[in-house]
Amino acid sequence: GSLAQTTWLWNYGNPNANAGNPNTGTTFTGKHRYTATDIYPVKLLATSAIGCKDSLTQNLTVNGDKPLAVFNFINIENQCSNLVVSIQNKSTVNFGNITRVIIYWNLGVNNNDTTQDDNPSFDKIYEKLYNRFATPAVRSTVIRFRVFSGAVCVNETSRTFNLYASPDVKITTIPGICLDATSRLITQGFDAGNNTGTGVYSGVGVQSNGLFTPNQTGAGTISVQYKFITAQGCKDSATAPIIVWPIPTANFNFSATNCIETPIVITDQSTANANRLKTWNWNFGDGTTQIRTDANPFNKVFAGAQNYTILLKVTTDSGCNSLPFSRDILVNPKPLVNFDLPGVVCLPEGKAVFTNRSTVSGTGGTPLGYFWNFGAAGATSTVENPTYFYSAAGPFSVQLKATSAKGCADSLSKVLSTIYPQAMANWTASPPEVCLGQVIQFMDVSNPLNNTITAWNWTFGDGGSANQKNPTHLYPNAGTFKVTMFYTTGVSCFSDTLSKDVIIHPYPIVDAGPDQFLLQGGQVTLRATVTGSSNYAYRWTPDTWLSSPTILQPVSRAERDITYTLTVTGAGECSELDDVFVKQLLTPVIPNAFSPNGDGINDLWIIRYLDSYPGATVQIFDRYGKRILMSTGYNTPWDGTMGGKPIPAGVYYYIVDPKNGLSIINGSVTLLR
Repeated sequence: GSLAQTTWLWNYGNPNANAGNPNTGTTFTGKHRYTATDIYPVKLLATSAIGCKDSLTQNLTVNGDKPLAVFNFINIENQCSNLVVSIQNKSTVNFGNITRVIIYWNLGVNNNDTTQDDNPSFDKIYEKLYNRFATPAVRSTVIRFRVFSGAVCVNETSRTFNLYASPDVKITTIPGICLDATSRLITQGFDAGNNTGTGVYSGVGVQSNGLFTPNQTGAGTISVQYKFITAQGCKDSATAPIIVWPIPTANFNFSATNCIETPIVITDQSTANANRLKTWNWNFGDGTTQIRTDANPFNKVFAGAQNYTILLKVTTDSGCNSLPFSRDILVNPKPLVNFDLPGVVCLPEGKAVFTNRSTVSGTGGTPLGYFWNFGAAGATSTVENPTYFYSAAGPFSVQLKATSAKGCADSLSKVLSTIYPQAMANWTASPPEVCLGQVIQFMDVSNPLNNTITAWNWTFGDGGSANQKNPTHLYPNAGTFKVTMFYTTGVSCFSDTLSKDVIIHPYPIVDAGPDQFLLQGGQVTLRATVTGSSNYAYRWTPDTWLSSPTILQPVSRAERDITYTLTVTGAGECSELDDVFVKQLLTPVIPNAFSPNGDGINDLWIIRYLDSYPGATVQIFDRYGKRILMSTGYNTPWDGTMGGKPIPAGVYYYIVDPKNGLSIINGSVTLLR
């Protein structure tokens, strides 16, 4: 059916209902008054015209009665716009609780400037800091205070109060100040709102008028306060730092070795302590000063050897000055370097002796240390008076560096140009080979390398010597002799020594042999001998009837008496000669007796000239016809023996056959004992 034909039955769930305030109702919209806070189950039963029913039950929370909105100001007198406005909740409700508070702080001006509290309590304080203002001098402000009990029970109240203009104090940046600076007036504090009133300063070392004395505070950051009070008593203050810069600390050092006329490295060790160092004011104690703008190490040269006081003051970029800082520096003298070069250095020995003559004045630091550089690659020494052996002529730049015990050093270089290369000896011998007894002429052909030769030294290998330029020498004996020569130049240098051999050849000792006898038609060997030399060449003159004129012992077939001359040429073309006479005999001469008794007289049966017949035969027989001797050729004369045993004395018979066309010769020979 239609909604108009539906009946409604409310049950408000209130056990405390009464006749005047029943617990049920039948209207479409139900109304009921509750007297206590609780949760009530409210039920609605709907019945249609045809009797169909449905119901719905919901819980209703009753918080309390309609509240009474009340609040109080706390210290509202002379409320300045820069101070917090405090109000206190004094709202009440018959039963239940105040469940919400909404505060409209600037009603009518900014209704959205609110504070909502969903957990309020009695006497709870709420605070508000309004926007600071400087004009007008006073501003009327309305606060609305609305309270709730539950969701629908609400009450509010409004109150009006005056806000007074407040100063807006500011302090611009206060420049820093050096610790040792004079007092300075601080003027950076002011009221940005331009209110009428008075301002004062405060802080350590700060007087009320702003006069600041830095040496009362020490270095660091000091807090300065400026407070301004308006005619209505509103106040504001600001705090700003002022930095009191410490003065810088001057400090420096210098190199450990401090010598005159030598750059001394000065190293700044100052500290700014604050900000940056800007200038360094130096006074070197020698009448010179310098203002530098960096801390880089720099060099200072002192002209005299003495004690100096160096003074330094530094300034930062903020104008803070250090106290003076000083150090004493003892500047030492340098050695006076000098040395003597060797007068003449002769190669190949190259011995160079250097004499050190360096000194140092006063107490400038003895003993001295030395370092020599001889100008040749890697050639150095630390000996005071060194000796060095050069291998080349140079010239060489020789440097001596002397260092005192104080570490001061100086050096000196000199050019050594008196190193002379070794001259080369050269000579000739004319001739280089001679025969014994001939004189050899020696000649110097040396090049002394732009020097003169002042002395020669010859040794001839046989104990003899000479000091002339071109000597001669006669050797007393044959042989090979080593001749040496060196010379001395005008700078007293020796040349090298040149050795050569000369040969003295002996003469051959020639013996053409004994004179020879030759039977007619026979031949004889010339028994020549040669000693005393070598590489012999032979020449017989005349060469008539000789088997060869160029051998030592030729065979002669002379047909008459003749004298031969043998010329023998040995090594070195040294020649000697000797003669031999060849006598021609027609028949052999056969002795008829001999006595082989060992007395040295006629001990052999010698047949003269038979040796001219080399094919001749000799036979000897005793008286019985027994053959005692048979000889082909008669090179060994018979000695009266047979088979090596003596035979008896007696008469023996011979047959000699010359075998050269001569007749056989018969005869007897008596052997005597």
